Amino acid sequence: MADKNLYILAGYDDETEQKLEAWQQSLFDKGFSGTQTNGIPMHFTIGSYATDREEELKERLLQVAKTHRASAAEFNHIGLFTLGDNAVLFLAPEITPEILALKDCFRDNHDIYNWSAHNTLLIDKKDVIRDALKTVMDEFVPFSGKVSRLYLYEFWPTRHIMTVELTEGETFLPVDDLRDEEIFLQLNHTADADPAKQFVPAYHFDICLLDGTKIGKCDLRIGHNDKLYIGGNIGYTIDEPFRGHRYAAKACQLLFKQARKHCLGYVIITCVPGNDASARTCELAGGTYLETVDIPEDNEMYAEGKRQVKVYRFNINA
Repeated sequence: MADKNLYILAGYDDETEQKLEAWQQSLFDKGFSGTQTNGIPMHFTIGSYATDREEELKERLLQVAKTHRASAAEFNHIGLFTLGDNAVLFLAPEITPEILALKDCFRDNHDIYNWSAHNTLLIDKKDVIRDALKTVMDEFVPFSGKVSRLYLYEFWPTRHIMTVELTEGETFLPVDDLRDEEIFLQLNHTADADPAKQFVPAYHFDICLLDGTKIGKCDLRIGHNDKLYIGGNIGYTIDEPFRGHRYAAKACQLLFKQARKHCLGYVIITCVPGNDASARTCELAGGTYLETVDIPEDNEMYAEGKRQVKVYRFNINA
């Protein structure tokens, strides 16, 4: 059937699932029914695809499950939007770097609507949704949950294809293959995420010649948020005696390889205006200049005396 599509859905642990089901059931108990698809897990949709991509998506789900951890979800929002003649009533998790990282794994979808992470409770006529909204607002109390699963479904009719559990283990992946014919990256240390500071997990490497000589440093930050748009996903420095050989651009290519393991579809690198060498590295590494932006006063870079950065984007899908 031409109207069939595949959908990637993000789901929850059992406790969160039960809480969300209880909210929906409370609406059913009050006489609301709706036209939403029932009999499937509570979820928010990540993306939709043509049915001929099923095998590819199954492989991708297995990879994402290895590289992305289950993460906390704070449900603080009630919302609604129109959908044709109907309206949708939903509960929404707070958007986190972890949720955005999941979305980044599936940015090649063919969705026709702007994406918003939302867990549908009811789809019905607008006047019915207005009544249901009042019911939910009168009783809603924010709660904490956990995003822990991904599903692959086909609609319609409904066909469950696959469920994967997101890892509960380490964020970081092997780095033994980060080398080319001139340099390799040697892991120095890793840094865990600090959500309160908008810090994402990060790798820190020494850049080495093949004989082991250390010639500089670089780092890779896994995720996307407002702070990283200013500071970038990648930083690098080459020791002065080794400059002029494009080692920074070559190190970036190796970091792109590691970023792809984490399903990052793109990375951001920034440099201050006037740093022509760094700007040239961005160009050599294949970056697209986006804009020059002011650094917010509450950003650590502002305290260092920096006031603007040039922003480059690198699309790194293989």
